[in-house]
Amino acid sequence: MKNEEIACLAKKVRSTMPNLEALPLATIYNTIKEQEKTNMNLPDFKELIYHMTGWDISFQVIRRQLEINQIVW
Repeated sequence: MKNEEIACLAKKVRSTMPNLEALPLATIYNTIKEQEKTNMNLPDFKELIYHMTGWDISFQVIRRQLEINQIVW
């Protein structure tokens, strides 16, 4: 995804999920996948999280959290 697409998606998701910081990464990923009908790769999802929260979460942490919830890249 392009940076502009990620920024636009981040704004859209942020408006529909105001309590975003309290949600697990797997919930955020599944919600985006279902509502936006998009499959993101790991770098795109990492960038999206950064746009929405300002958090720079490592790839390993994101991958681990998603794998725990049986979401496989």
